[in-house]
Amino acid sequence: MRYTLTSLILMYALTSCAKYQLLPDDTIDDAFDNTKQLYDEHKLKKSGAKKRQYSIELDTRDQDWKTTNRECIALIQNRAQEQSAQAPVIVKESSKYNKKAGLIRCEITAFIWPVAN
Repeated sequence: MRYTLTSLILMYALTSCAKYQLLPDDTIDDAFDNTKQLYDEHKLKKSGAKKRQYSIELDTRDQDWKTTNRECIALIQNRAQEQSAQAPVIVKESSKYNKKAGLIRCEITAFIWPVAN
């Protein structure tokens, strides 16, 4: 309830600022998206999910970077799946390609439900 009230007050303040041209129009959309993301993360944490970050680097010299990128993302998604009792919720996925070194680094941020030992 407290988060909802705070979000509404923030949205009203940002709308007023945009109306009087104090802030760009896309600021409202960004604030709304960020608020929604925080709310979604709060719901996931409340249901017992833990936020985890996974990353891996692969060599791209043997094949093209697009194929390696797909493999890279699939590997870390599988790792998250293995550590979760339910299907993990992936909230962020990124890849960085270093052409000189011939490496691709993939990262995901996911919410998982840890498997009981």
